[in-house]
Amino acid sequence: MIYPDHRLQDFWREGTRFSSFVLSFVMVFAPMPGAIAFGFALANCVAWLIPPARRVFDQEAIGYPGTGFAKSTTALLKVAAWTLLPGLGVALFSALMLRSLQ
Repeated sequence: MIYPDHRLQDFWREGTRFSSFVLSFVMVFAPMPGAIAFGFALANCVAWLIPPARRVFDQEAIGYPGTGFAKSTTALLKVAAWTLLPGLGVALFSALMLRSLQ
């Protein structure tokens, strides 16, 4: 959003130094585990809003402790909280240390 003309293919061109490659790779992929966990939690919430899907999921969770909507969504949000903020911090630090993309 800040740089609308920026494209991911601007990273890792030929002639890129190894240190720039590592920093740009970390900057792009460090927040990914937390973002995926948060996306899964949001998908759980969207599926819960559909009554037929909710009934099926509740039936499937019977007999398997910890797989209900509340516990699984809470677990996903905990994973997101523990990984997304540190991942964003690592990405911002990598962006700060990155002097050029070459």
